[in-house]
Amino acid sequence: MTPLYEVFELILVVTAGLLARLGVFLLAVLALALPLLALAMAWEALTRPKVSRVGDLAWREDAFYAPGHTWLAPARQGLLFGIDDLARRLLGQATRVTLPRVGTVVKAGEAAVAITAGEQQVSLAVPVAGTVTAVNQDVLRDPALAGRDPYGHGWLLRLRPAESALPLLPRGSRGREWLAAEGARFAHALELELGVAAADGGEFHVPPHVALDPAQRQRLTAEFLRQA
Repeated sequence: MTPLYEVFELILVVTAGLLARLGVFLLAVLALALPLLALAMAWEALTRPKVSRVGDLAWREDAFYAPGHTWLAPARQGLLFGIDDLARRLLGQATRVTLPRVGTVVKAGEAAVAITAGEQQVSLAVPVAGTVTAVNQDVLRDPALAGRDPYGHGWLLRLRPAESALPLLPRGSRGREWLAAEGARFAHALELELGVAAADGGEFHVPPHVALDPAQRQRLTAEFLRQA
């Protein structure tokens, strides 16, 4: 029995040694990873756009707002382009996003992006002329990202503008007032379409894209997203 006991004792000693070394290794990895994670989180917080509430809608504070419920915001080497929170609510979860090729020259008011949500497809126009310098590959891989994070990682394309028309678009306090007015107009339009009063100051318990039938969605899409 003694040799067998010694074998078991040796196995336990070796195992304990290996576990101790593994624990030291994991602690070392953790010690290195935690500062990197903290730096990544700090960078994300610093670079993430400031978003606040305007009534029931989210509002990106540095963005220029276009009548078709898209936005432009300053970025490195141009402007980022995406959909705003009202467009997100009306469209629902995107299942496909079609973006132009890098290098495409677009005119102001020209449809440049197509978003498919369920059985509905909408075309979105860019509010200024320019050249497409980048498209969001993450959105192409995961179209729903355009709605999950419309003001952040769900941007659609980057544009180098060819004109200085941006000051004509509402931004800052003007942008906030415009979006608030559009939110009230949208809530009223929903009441008319659904025949009910909006709950909780304009917020429906059922998302608009679910409550509306296809014909109603098409009418509101044409009215708010400037569809032909």
